[in-house]
Amino acid sequence: MIYLSSTARKKERPPPLLTYLFALIVLLTSSYANAKKEALRVVVTETYLNMHTGPSRGHPVFHVLEKGEVITLLKSKTDWIKVETEKGLLGWIHRRHIDTTVGINGELVDLGIPDRDDFANRQWELGFTVGEFDNIDSLGVNLSWRFTKNLAAELRYTQATGRFSNSKLVSWGLVHYPFPEWRFSPFFTLANGQVDISPNSDLSQAQDTDDNFFMVGIGGHYHLLHRFLIRLEYNDYTTLPDRNENENIQEWKIGFSAFF
Repeated sequence: MIYLSSTARKKERPPPLLTYLFALIVLLTSSYANAKKEALRVVVTETYLNMHTGPSRGHPVFHVLEKGEVITLLKSKTDWIKVETEKGLLGWIHRRHIDTTVGINGELVDLGIPDRDDFANRQWELGFTVGEFDNIDSLGVNLSWRFTKNLAAELRYTQATGRFSNSKLVSWGLVHYPFPEWRFSPFFTLANGQVDISPNSDLSQAQDTDDNFFMVGIGGHYHLLHRFLIRLEYNDYTTLPDRNENENIQEWKIGFSAFF
């Protein structure tokens, strides 16, 4: 929590819990990326494969691989994999053309590179967001578990820090994905929870309150690459205080997520 004195405002610091959770996301995703740095040698099982000069069909084909050739998988970019032939040629091949490749000893190889099917069938998601809650800056984390193709249970924690007051929100609810297989996948949220609003100083006119709320929202995921998503959303909160005056609060946020 940030406090204000009567003469000066203290330097703001990021909420420790959110900092730790963001560091956890970075650690998990960087560990995943490091695991993919090891080069893998495989044998081509297709009759022939086209090698492109870049990671898209818009780049020209400059070499054709034949069945039985050994190639080294170097890195991936979206649905494309950069490979090197035994003669040192470098190029790009679409992933679906080498899903059936085998190892040097004839063993089946799991490329382990998330693609659009992995995105559509993801189960767990951990994310970090920044945005604006009731016209003040906010930071948040979310953890969701998808128990059907179109429905997920989600837990969120948000902290909004303003000049005169702080707000802490915890919510739980359901997220509906009507088109989970789309690269930009829209979603709708229905949740409830609690918000704790506390003043920053004795000079603030804000009151210390603890209210329940009901929230509806709309947003979208964009599958950036591998296990990474961009998340954009807009939410509308209706507080349910003990007094008979409900309050509507708007929130927008953007962030990154990793799915598992």
